[in-house]
Amino acid sequence: EDQSNRETTMVRTTKKALVAAWVAGLHLGVVVTALPGEELTRLTPFGAFPADCVRDVAPGTSLRLSENGTRVDVIHDASGRVLDTHRAQPHCLEHANALLKARRRRRTSSKAASEEDNNGRVAKQGGPREDSGWLDYVEYYPTAYLSYFEGFYTVPAAPPADDAQVLFYFIGTENIAQEGGSITILQPVLTWGNGHEAWNMASWNCCPAGEATTSDFLLNLEPGATVYGNISVDYDAQVATVVSQVGDDAVSLSIAGELREFDWMDVTLEVYTVNDCAEFAASDLEISQMNATDLTGAPIVPDWEDATGETDCGGAQTFTATTWSVHHDVTATSDKHRHAHDEDDH
Repeated sequence: EDQSNRETTMVRTTKKALVAAWVAGLHLGVVVTALPGEELTRLTPFGAFPADCVRDVAPGTSLRLSENGTRVDVIHDASGRVLDTHRAQPHCLEHANALLKARRRRRTSSKAASEEDNNGRVAKQGGPREDSGWLDYVEYYPTAYLSYFEGFYTVPAAPPADDAQVLFYFIGTENIAQEGGSITILQPVLTWGNGHEAWNMASWNCCPAGEATTSDFLLNLEPGATVYGNISVDYDAQVATVVSQVGDDAVSLSIAGELREFDWMDVTLEVYTVNDCAEFAASDLEISQMNATDLTGAPIVPDWEDATGETDCGGAQTFTATTWSVHHDVTATSDKHRHAHDEDDH
């Protein structure tokens, strides 16, 4: 048992050291993890990516896709000049496609479990895990393509325990049913940690040319503060934009060319390296005044479906068409650790 504790402490210390080194040396706002012999990765709201498959988009620039999404131009917004051009890296495309396939399998399994459950709820997910990803979320398929989606987030209280865990909260939209091409997701994301201290916010898109892309970050957000996110899609101009805003400060991410048809909406808590209930936020995250319209300008009134049901640490979602909140009991013992103790007793 002492040896196991020492190994756990060593892994956590190494992980924290990697994060500190990354932020101090490169100033990039995400967790980078790699133990000896492992590939260096960055955590994103679409999962862990090879570090060179995550692109930070500088303020005042935007992205333009071409050649069936295999080439990305970085555009200077004020002048329209192309600052940089890069082609998709095969290993980035391969990694993104693997994540997309895994997402589809999980979504199919979750839907089947929900249909088989007499209570209409998905069974517990088995507790926080290193790869737990989308832990709590609701979903909706609008009858016409989405063109606008917004919401106001209330920043929750900090987790009682900070062990380099990452919490992502966001509204989002994807092109789930579109034939051909790849799935993409637009997300204004409120985050705990991931290379920064405390709460922060940024605009994300995955996966142009197999890459996860992010705007600059809004840092040191205070619990109780109201922050804002929106997603706008101009189908005529072939431009999608994600905005994250705190007061008068905003960061945006724009992607032009070969635009997808956004036919799915979600509100989500996504987690990584959460191994104890005390690593969740100490108060509920609430998103209010959610508003959406379709490409004709008609309002979308989502009839949200709880895609995950009850999760570990008393995880539960409460929602209406325009509001969403998620709760976890930070004083509880997770199923993961409860099962481990039961095995020790026997």
